[in-house]
Amino acid sequence: MQNCWVAGFIENHRAALHIRVMPTAIEAARAFRRSMKLSLAVFAERFGLPLSTLKQWERGTRIPDTAADVLLRVIVAYPDEVERVVRDMRSSQ
Repeated sequence: MQNCWVAGFIENHRAALHIRVMPTAIEAARAFRRSMKLSLAVFAERFGLPLSTLKQWERGTRIPDTAADVLLRVIVAYPDEVERVVRDMRSSQ
């Protein structure tokens, strides 16, 4: 019903809409992971994420909180830098 209203509104007003749908952080991370041909386990290890949590995010049984959402987006944008930070953190422990 709502879609009919929107379609009618657009048609009646001849509005030009430009809708940009941003992928969720987990969708972007999954697409990145797959494009790099990384398994869930390798991705989790490389970027310091708990494997079980990553699996739950990808299955949709858990939703990343705000901090995790930001981290996933930073991983997609700057994977080498995040990997270096994770590596440095591990070596200093």
